[in-house]
Amino acid sequence: MNTTQKNLRTLAADTSGAAFVEYVVILMVVTLIAAVATFSLGRPFVDYYRFAQTILAVPFP
Repeated sequence: MNTTQKNLRTLAADTSGAAFVEYVVILMVVTLIAAVATFSLGRPFVDYYRFAQTILAVPFP
């Protein structure tokens, strides 16, 4: 067996980075959910903010 095959077998059996990959995947899923929530709720919040600005800017009660 040459050294390349030995190195590939060693890398295939190595599990030291599995936990890190799991954490990265979880972080990506949470970030994706937050981005979708921000995108879907962003427009109504902007509309409410502009409505409040308009009400406050009216010179008469």
